[in-house]
Amino acid sequence: MITAEPDITKTSVADNDEFIIIGCDGIWDCLTNQDAVDFVRERIDTTAPTEILREMLDSIVSENPRASAGIGGDNMTAMVIDLLPSMRKYNSIDAKMSDEP
Repeated sequence: MITAEPDITKTSVADNDEFIIIGCDGIWDCLTNQDAVDFVRERIDTTAPTEILREMLDSIVSENPRASAGIGGDNMTAMVIDLLPSMRKYNSIDAKMSDEP
């Protein structure tokens, strides 16, 4: 069934939360919540969120949606919001690269 009504939940951000993942249904057809969290958590310290998402989407997109019964062929839009960017190594790498001539 197709609907224009989004699933919406309200959650308070806790002090120990590291990041937020927002994604459309095409993402959640391919990954469980825990799979997505594990994927991001394994990379977030050293890899910028945009690159993490590129890797995630590349890993779940179907090469042949007919063969996968449409799974991995739907619209897949996602966002990772890093709640602790100043603690990440990827920021120090980016800063060094921008200082180079």
